[in-house]
Parts: sequence; structure tokens; C-alpha cells
Amino acid sequence: MPSTATEASPDCTTKPALGAAVGAFGHPHGLDFTGTRGIVSGTKFRWSRNWIQTDAAINSGNSGGPLIKFETGRVIGINTSSYSKSKSEGISFAIPASDFCPVIDLLRDGSDPNPVVIPAAMSLNHEEEKVINIMRVYERTAVRWDLREGDQLEKLIVTDPSGKSREHVLETPADLITGVRWVKGKSANLALSRDNKTITLPVEIKRWPSLLGQKFVYASGATIGVYELIDDELNNPDRLLMVHDVRESSKAAVASLRHQDLIKSVDGQLIRTPELLAAYLSKKKNKVVTLNVVRQWSDYRQKISHKLIKIEIGEVKQIGRW
Repeated sequence: MPSTATEASPDCTTKPALGAAVGAFGHPHGLDFTGTRGIVSGTKFRWSRNWIQTDAAINSGNSGGPLIKFETGRVIGINTSSYSKSKSEGISFAIPASDFCPVIDLLRDGSDPNPVVIPAAMSLNHEEEKVINIMRVYERTAVRWDLREGDQLEKLIVTDPSGKSREHVLETPADLITGVRWVKGKSANLALSRDNKTITLPVEIKRWPSLLGQKFVYASGATIGVYELIDDELNNPDRLLMVHDVRESSKAAVASLRHQDLIKSVDGQLIRTPELLAAYLSKKKNKVVTLNVVRQWSDYRQKISHKLIKIEIGEVKQIGRW
């Protein structure tokens, strides 16, 4: 990096203009300080997130690098991915600065930057692309909001400690996810339409626990632990441990264990905590165990399948804060 280089600051408030010239910088394939040039070709809501779409090439290794607007020299996004190299050309995505700026702000302030629990499923109205509909309200989450199916979200109203309020207009579910992340207090207000009337509801702000503070068990290439989701009452009502990662070519991978598999039992024993799993597997070093795995995979008239997977256990490690 040249000695004359200066730090680029993020543009947290300006919405990227279609056609704006940008550069994507990073280290693709181990090539240091590589830049590609393009334009902002759109802003999209996909996969529950807001994205900046650009035709600047983003390759493997660019992820995490800045997307910089040439006119201002400011960072407007974080490079993330390309759509599909085999099916398309010139379709790449970056996380908007407006989405990651709250995290920077919270870290600087010493506040908890983790995402907020939103106890509902949301969807855009396909006829009106700026209307957020509440599709389901979950009951077994860590927090409850007084929402109903059919509610249409309009604004998030946040009041700071000085008593000053600011409103966030909600056009996509990602606007709510990002908006509540700004909140430094314990509550906010949500304006919504219900039965053709606009009402305002107080909502409690509760954040998901940090992954850095959790416990995981590593064995035979698989990392296993707790992972909470808002729809656990549907897909994981028994709060089974989940496979977070499987190393390529490991014993777990060869045995066909997969990321997001749920562990129902080990050798027929119900194990629901990392502590119990670590204790049991530690006694099985160099022995084969049988996992009863629940997988989100369509089977005969059902959306999940059950697999018996045999794995030889090597060294067992405890990861995280034990």
C-alpha cells in the first residue's frame, strides 16, 4: 500500500445512484490490492437482505473488500459475492454501507452489535413491492411483539436518550432488520397498518447471543453446537444441536455429515447440550459412533429425512467459552 494512501470513510446515508462509477477492491485468488471498475447497476432486495448490484467483477477473495464510489472516494458497500459465474456475467453484490454502519457505530459506543430478535416471518407484497406483510408470528422466541398475521409495517420510530425521535421508513424486511440494530436502548416503536388503521406498538429490543460467547464441540472435522432460529418451534422444536461446519475431506465429510444437520441422538442417547456431547465423544476416541441426523431434505410426503451416520471419532476439542 502506498505511504500516501488515506483511509476511506463510509457513506452511511446516501443511497447509491444507478449508474454511479465504482471500484471493487480486494485480494482475489491471493492477488494483493486488486481493483475492478464498474457501475452501480441496481439496488435489490433478495435473500432477506438489501444489496447493491454492480457489474464490477467480484471474484473469490474480494469478499470483505470495499466498494468505493469514484466521485467521492467513499465506501458505499462491502463486496460479498457474484450471482453465478456459470449462468451470468456482470452481476455482483455488495452489502450497502447503510447496513454495516450501525455495527461500526455500536462497536465504537461499546454497545452490543449483535442482530435483534424479530419474532415474525415477513414478506413483500408482490403487487406492491414496498409493503411488508407479517406472515407468521412466532411464540417460542426469546421476545414477543404484539404483531398479528396480516399486519403491514410502515415505520420504525427510535427515541434516543435525549428524547429525540427519528423515523425509519420500512420498504423491505431488511429495513426493519437494519433499523432495529441501530437501537441502543431496550425498546422502540413500530408503526403499522392493521384493519385499515395505523397504530403504533412498543417493541422490546433483545439481541441474539454472540457466537464468540457460545460453546462448540469439534470432532472428526465437524463443529457442533447450539444455533437458535426464530422458526425453531416449527423446524427444531426439541432444540437439537446443529452442525455448524464440516471441514472438506474430513472424516465427518466422508461420512456425509452436512452443515445444518441436526443431531437427534448419538448411539441412541439423547444429547441436547455441548457439555454432554463433549463428555460422551471424549470417551469414544478411535471408536465409531452412530449419529441419528435430522436433515431438511424432502422425503416421502415429508420435508425432513432421518439419516444414520457412522463416524470414527478422533480428537475432541472444546471451542468457545467453556
